[in-house]
Amino acid sequence: MRIHLTGNDPDKTYIETAYMTVEASVVFPLMIFAFGIMVYLLIHSYDRSLLSADSAMTAVYAADEYRNNKETFLRETDKHFSLIKAERPYLSTSDLSMSVSKISKRIIIESTVDFNIPIKNALGNMYDVYDLTLNDRKEMTILDPASMMLMTEDLTR
Repeated sequence: MRIHLTGNDPDKTYIETAYMTVEASVVFPLMIFAFGIMVYLLIHSYDRSLLSADSAMTAVYAADEYRNNKETFLRETDKHFSLIKAERPYLSTSDLSMSVSKISKRIIIESTVDFNIPIKNALGNMYDVYDLTLNDRKEMTILDPASMMLMTEDLTR
């Protein structure tokens, strides 16, 4: 692309090429967009790992609480979960919920979180088609004190 410029002198014509300007106007916004997507994906992977860790920590706590006090373990697990929810910053998610169930000797924690993407409102009806939730399931076996004693190491040697 060539641009013909005339200055104060009408007899004199300046010819300039504009290749760099056209390339920069296309490439630079694409680079900014790609960088923004990478930052968002990093934040999202942080939230996924945080959800997995919180579910596992709650499962361990619930199994220990059930072994100690069977009547109040659900209430205590809900208290523990609300403390985790208050102190952990989930950056790209919202509506964190967790359910606790007990099947025979297993405590099952199922966590659900909704992605909070900025273009969710712009998607409109397409948002209903795509499931933007992350589900995590952790199980913990309730051990009796005798089997726990067999799993510990003898540190007196």
